[in-house]
Amino acid sequence: MESAVALHAPEGEKYDSSDTKKWPVNHHTIPGGFTPSDMLAGMFLMSSLSLNSSDYGKRVLSIGLGGGSVDMVLSSVKPEVDVTVVEIDPLVVSIASKWFGVADSNHHHTVIRNGITFIEEAAARGMKYAAVVLDACGNDEFKCPVKVFRTAYAVKMLRKILMETGCVRNE
Repeated sequence: MESAVALHAPEGEKYDSSDTKKWPVNHHTIPGGFTPSDMLAGMFLMSSLSLNSSDYGKRVLSIGLGGGSVDMVLSSVKPEVDVTVVEIDPLVVSIASKWFGVADSNHHHTVIRNGITFIEEAAARGMKYAAVVLDACGNDEFKCPVKVFRTAYAVKMLRKILMETGCVRNE
């Protein structure tokens, strides 16, 4: 898992002389040059989400949690959007919660589940998402997304759950 988050420095504290493990996570920003900022920008550039108006009732699905940078910043910037994160590994969920400040709320939900199974079930229920973030990564040569999401079947399933103006973003 490779992830980064911005931190809030407590008043009077300096990075080189304090324990940054105790600093709160800043979910209003993403460290510069970090891939999740591109993922978020794409949702707005493709008009899946709006910068100028409410996106109340819209849903975003994120497959793969990592440190939760994408979904937590999105929840902070657009609190009216329902964000569901699907992560297959409970250890990743535990690490994200403990060290990266990932927390569920009324509009942010983390589900421990297989991503493709979740998408199949969402399609069967007729669920629609404004955006899908594919951040499920592995260790093979083409690490992200993992192989199951690089199939014609996965593309077909993703199309079924996207709104007409929806987009899929990949790391």
